[in-house]
Amino acid sequence: MSGSPSGRTEPPVLGVGFAPTPSPQGGKAPPTRRKKRSPAERAVVGTSRPTHFAVESTDGGHGVAVIAVRGDSDLHTAPHLRRAITVSLDRGASALVIDLTDATLVDSMTLGVLLGAVKRLRPSGGRVTVVCPAHDVRRIFEITLLDRVFSLHPDREAAVAAASEQPYGAAGGQTV
Repeated sequence: MSGSPSGRTEPPVLGVGFAPTPSPQGGKAPPTRRKKRSPAERAVVGTSRPTHFAVESTDGGHGVAVIAVRGDSDLHTAPHLRRAITVSLDRGASALVIDLTDATLVDSMTLGVLLGAVKRLRPSGGRVTVVCPAHDVRRIFEITLLDRVFSLHPDREAAVAAASEQPYGAAGGQTV
């Protein structure tokens, strides 16, 4: 028991990360502090998903830029995706293919970045197509009804072919 300024004795307060450990003599040992894990270590525990994030931009030909996303695309990494999209559009791409084949997480910030690309391309007749073969990633687009905004494809070749077609509106209202 520890003394307080008021003269009362109060039990010690155990904070998060502390756990009393019984001693071999039968009494209680002093609290031990658990090892704090970094966010990357916490993400790895119990999962085989990669915790890194990368964006790779390539030329798909015919004015189509292909942007592949790897790892978790979330609040912290979405600005990298936005930058890659902006650079591709500034270099003259008239259509985008966003390849989410290796994406392990897509959150609302990422969806907002993709909608921003649609907003920028739509006036000029451009389109954004998305590669998402994983059911859980596709489900995010379906739940948010963004499968009606983006043309979703199971592989990169189909998405590039769709992006290379006639501009939005010229083929009777194809989805972007």
